[in-house]
Amino acid sequence: MSRGGWYRRLLRFYPRAFRDRYGAEMELHFDQTKKDANGVGRFRFGVRVLVDFVRTAASAWVTTLVRQSACTFKGGGVVDRFSQDIRFAIRTLRKRPVFTIVVVATLAMGIGANTAIFTIVNEILLRPLPLGEPSKVVDLFAEVPGGNSFGGFSYTDYVDYRDRNDVLSGLAAFMGVRVDVGSDERARRVSAQFSSENYFDVLQVGTAMGRTFLPTEGQRGSGMNVVVVSFGYWQQGMGADSAVIGSTIHVDDVPFTVVGVAARGFEGTFVGFPIQMWLTLPSAERVLTNVDFDDRTAGILELVGRLSANTSVSRAAAAFDILARQLEDENPIANRGRRVGVVQTTGIDHSMRVGVTGFLAVLMVVAGLVLLVTCLNVSGMMLARSTGRQKEMTIRLAVGASRGRLVRQLLTEATVLFGLGGLAGAFVAAWLVDALLVFITQLSVPIGFALPMDWRVLLFTASAAFAAAAFAGIFPAREALSRDAASVLRTWESEDRRTGRLRSVFVVVQIAGAMVLLVGAGLFARSVLAGVRADLGFDADRVAVTSITLPNDRYDEARGQVFFSQLLTSTAAIPGVASVALAARRPLGVARNPVTVEVPGYQHTGDQELTVDGNFVSDTYLSTLGVGIIAGRDFAAEDIVGKRNVVVINQTTASRFWPNQTVVGQRIVVAEQVFSVVGVAADSRSLLQDATPVTQVYFPMSVRFAPRMNVVFRSAADPVSFGAQIQTAVARLDASLVVPPPVTLRETMNGALLPQRLAAVVTGGLGLFGFFLAALGVYGILAHAVGTRTKEIGVRLALGGRRTNVLGLVVGSGMRLVLVGVLLGLGLSLLVSPLLRGFLVGVQPFDPITFAVVSLVFMSVASIACYLPARRATRINPATVLRNE
Repeated sequence: MSRGGWYRRLLRFYPRAFRDRYGAEMELHFDQTKKDANGVGRFRFGVRVLVDFVRTAASAWVTTLVRQSACTFKGGGVVDRFSQDIRFAIRTLRKRPVFTIVVVATLAMGIGANTAIFTIVNEILLRPLPLGEPSKVVDLFAEVPGGNSFGGFSYTDYVDYRDRNDVLSGLAAFMGVRVDVGSDERARRVSAQFSSENYFDVLQVGTAMGRTFLPTEGQRGSGMNVVVVSFGYWQQGMGADSAVIGSTIHVDDVPFTVVGVAARGFEGTFVGFPIQMWLTLPSAERVLTNVDFDDRTAGILELVGRLSANTSVSRAAAAFDILARQLEDENPIANRGRRVGVVQTTGIDHSMRVGVTGFLAVLMVVAGLVLLVTCLNVSGMMLARSTGRQKEMTIRLAVGASRGRLVRQLLTEATVLFGLGGLAGAFVAAWLVDALLVFITQLSVPIGFALPMDWRVLLFTASAAFAAAAFAGIFPAREALSRDAASVLRTWESEDRRTGRLRSVFVVVQIAGAMVLLVGAGLFARSVLAGVRADLGFDADRVAVTSITLPNDRYDEARGQVFFSQLLTSTAAIPGVASVALAARRPLGVARNPVTVEVPGYQHTGDQELTVDGNFVSDTYLSTLGVGIIAGRDFAAEDIVGKRNVVVINQTTASRFWPNQTVVGQRIVVAEQVFSVVGVAADSRSLLQDATPVTQVYFPMSVRFAPRMNVVFRSAADPVSFGAQIQTAVARLDASLVVPPPVTLRETMNGALLPQRLAAVVTGGLGLFGFFLAALGVYGILAHAVGTRTKEIGVRLALGGRRTNVLGLVVGSGMRLVLVGVLLGLGLSLLVSPLLRGFLVGVQPFDPITFAVVSLVFMSVASIACYLPARRATRINPATVLRNE
């Protein structure tokens, strides 16, 4: 390289005008100073040159760009050209109203669907809870052998964890319940929490009116019944009465004084399960009858805390693990095997986070796929439209317009289209969200969402619209300017092979995307159908359940047993009720009741205690459900009255503990009490989420009194219709008690299938929309092909070609695209469907029926889309075509 050659290479990075003016002088200066450098000096000189280069080159470019911009703005160029592009785009679109309306409507559906799904994601995952410093708030969950995440802590454990930890600045406890507010027929069922006095302080949540709990109100035995209501309940349930502070309301017939209205937007720490009022934790002993704060084994509380300064979640988890082991050493029976987990509070139960996040990810992928299909469809339409504008673009190029200027104009038109589509999509999203809220309110599961369209949702909508505009608009813009000007002016052809191939690719990808959507919708629909038809082990359609809770201040164990005995008799006497029973736990619940057992002679190899899923029932429970007895006998009335230590187990329990043995007469030990197995019942589903039978043991209800019992009854007619008669029967025994409306076990099971049902509705609707767009794309490309090949078809017919041959030619070309798209879609579905395995019930990801039905339906509808343009081609008049030529 010649002397100073590398420096001259650096000069190429300066603006041309800068090089022309200062380049020679800079080279002369470089050569002169280089002569004075020696050894180390040259190295330092080279470093200094490079540093000066970066500084001066950047300064030169900034100066040049500013001057050019100043010149442009001086004449109003940038602003004028931008506004001119917008006005021209609007005029162009107004000249083609049908095209504009179709494109905007298509985009509104695609963008609206994405916005609606993102609104759900935003509510559940992105919106921070309305807490002070939410990143410092953590959930504590109990890890109990044989239990699940819905188990909790005892009050004594809570006090120990609160007072003996040094990693939290505060630890609060709460217990969620459903209570009746009011009296007689005006009573209203609401969701409530019994909370410790520091609950609002730990969460750093204020009030809109009044105050929160005082420290003295959280002391056991204080006798202070105060309540804080949510802002929403104050507005809807109390008529937004400004004088509500100091008023009295009755909660399960116990008077409470309203001391505050929580801050607007705060409805607890679990998204989707809004709390309407908070009561002091000690008052639970006065309202509920099944609460014993001195029982260390009663895991009835949930805990939430706030991290101390400079404390991480992992450090807190380690500290509580040590505390849990200390409590186990101090209380070896009650706390055996119990551990504590610590996670950041997100509004989702920790055991459900993976499932919820995965489910929402599936919905977002589905919505994104629909947006892709939408963009391809719109891009195809814009590509067909740009073909007709090639002559216009060529003439504008010929008279001096730059290609960049024309690309910017076409992208501006696309941006206007997609901007209108995004605006319409926001309205479509609002309608879809409202429809979703109606769908949710009709479920038997007590959940609720606000789903506001906040700034995140609007930003997502705008981003989706403009990103889609760039994606969908670049291909038509490129194709419109890619052809040679001379050839366009010479041939006057409306479309070349390259453009036709690009549109074909768009259609194939649309078909493949729609296939993936329909396969997913089919799998979810089949999953819901399989769940509905699942064998629960009992008659789910003719069995309903309601609940009743006896007040603690009026019912002890003796009076409670008498009341439940009379309730069974009076309910069984209702005409139409075939059988009635009582159970401490619902036949289909969400949480297990782990009971630690010892089985004499059973060799247990695990480290944890043996646990079974226990339930305390009346003697008619199994017969009411229709669960058969395989060996031995069912409970007898004498077992309940005599408080006999007998149990009935299910098949799974018998197979686990006594395989190939006589089960009746065997013994199990629970809390040092020996129980004799008198019968083996058929397996039935215990939890909503159970896929396989679990070990179940049924105890007589007299062994452990529970003031809250579930009334299970069976009828040949609709069991839900007996709600009023059951309320009347209860009122004859105690007029102050309110019975919730009964729900069939089938409805309960349907509530458990909410994720599958929601996914089936969403993917089904979006899949049909994508399917429609794909079919429309096939029709559009063939109709356009027929239009461009009118002369060719006319010549073929004039030379004796048969119209059936023309029909086969057009249909065949279309079906080839369809077949390629279907095969590609099936291949993608085979790759994607395994990701849905965790959300499918009773259906495999590679379900052949779903794949076959979707393929058959798609091919059938696509054949119709191919036939319509082909039939039009057969009606071309050769004479008219040749005369026009």
